[in-house]
Amino acid sequence: MAETRNPTSNAKEQVDFHHLYRHFDKDGRLLYVGISLHAILRLTQHRADSHWFDDIATTTIKKFKSKDDAIRAEVRAIRHEKPLYNISRAKRPDASYRRRITTVNKLRDGEAAVRQALKDVCNSFGSQKGWAFANGFHPSFVTDVLSGRRDITERLLEALDWECVCTYRPKPATSAH
Repeated sequence: MAETRNPTSNAKEQVDFHHLYRHFDKDGRLLYVGISLHAILRLTQHRADSHWFDDIATTTIKKFKSKDDAIRAEVRAIRHEKPLYNISRAKRPDASYRRRITTVNKLRDGEAAVRQALKDVCNSFGSQKGWAFANGFHPSFVTDVLSGRRDITERLLEALDWECVCTYRPKPATSAH
């Protein structure tokens, strides 16, 4: 059994389960699949940083005794159920994936500059946690962005007073074999 702190209280609690959650829209389409020790808290994080949050109509939660079982179930669900917004594991370039790429600049140099700006503003503020709460983000989201585990969102760019600029150009000609 893992021991963790509930972020809404100072008392320690025992965590018996890992949760696999699925978010569906009003038409029953699967939006997102994820795992968490605290599925409801994770939902509040999605509210802060997921552009598709307002589309959620239904959430299901399944309990697993082990983290490994939950991870295996998550991977299976993503592969077979093909949720619309699990971008990091998406193998298909569907419309939601293209929109996300347009929204977030994926160029490594640009991302590194944004992460450095985030690090600098957190240092100026006194702490990552303090800056996160002052700007309406969960501290773990800021930590994950800084480490590269999470994407840079439009809302984060707005808080930093940055913007994503997308450019278009013709594809280079390719030779036919």
